[in-house]
Amino acid sequence: MRTSCYLFALAFALITLSGCNLIGPREPEFKAQDGSAGTVTAELSDMGNATMELFGTTKGTTEDTVNIDVTVIPWKFDAACQGWIRSATGTFQGGSVSRYDTIWFYDAANAPVVIPTLASVDHYRHVRSVNGTYQNSFDYRYEMNVSIEKGATDTIFVFNGLTNGAFNGETFRSTTITNVKRRLQRFPFTHLSYPFEGTLFADRPLRTILVEFGGDNLAKATVTRKSDSKVWVIRINITTGREY
Repeated sequence: MRTSCYLFALAFALITLSGCNLIGPREPEFKAQDGSAGTVTAELSDMGNATMELFGTTKGTTEDTVNIDVTVIPWKFDAACQGWIRSATGTFQGGSVSRYDTIWFYDAANAPVVIPTLASVDHYRHVRSVNGTYQNSFDYRYEMNVSIEKGATDTIFVFNGLTNGAFNGETFRSTTITNVKRRLQRFPFTHLSYPFEGTLFADRPLRTILVEFGGDNLAKATVTRKSDSKVWVIRINITTGREY
C-alpha cells in the first residue's frame, strides 16, 4: 500500500511540475514588434517608388540605395509577357534582399501602353516578388492594381491589391491593400509623396495587423493578438520598415 501511494504521489508531482508540457508546447513569446508589419509596409512603398523610374524621374527613389552592394537590372520591355520587367538585389552586412517586378500599363480605354508616360497611362498592374534575409526572413508576392486620378491641380495614384507569402516561415493568411493614395510631386524631382490615406490589413496565424497611412514617413500599425484580443499600437518607418 505504501509503495502504491508513493508511486501515485510521484506521478502527481511530475504532472504538476511539467504543467502544460504534457499537453503540448507553449506558445512562443508574443512580440508585437516582430518586423512583419514593417517589411510588408516598406515593400508596398518601394513598389510605387520603383514605378516612377518609368515615368522619367530624375533621381532614383527606390530604397535599394540604402544597401551596401546593389545590383540592378533596369526596366526593360519584355515582348514575351508584354510588360516591363526589372530586378534588383542588395547585399549588406547580415543579409540580402531581392526584388522582381513586372508592370503592365493601360490607357483609359484599357488598351495596352508600351511606352508609359504620365499623360498616356490611366492605370496599371504591378506584380512584385521579394525575398529577404537579415534580422528576419520574408518572402512576399504583391499583386497591385493602380489607378491614376488626374485632376486640375493634383494627380493621385491609388493602390489596391493583395499580398501573400511568409514571414520567418509563417504564412500570411491574407493581406489586403485598400485605397492607399499617394500624390504625384514634381519638385525637386518627379516622385510620389508618402501615402496619405488608405490601409493595409494582414491576417497572420497569431495576430492581425492594420496599417493606416497619414501622409508622413511614419504609418500607424495596430497589432491585435488573436488569443485574447490584446492590442498594441506601433509606428512604422515607411522607408526602412523599422518598427517603433
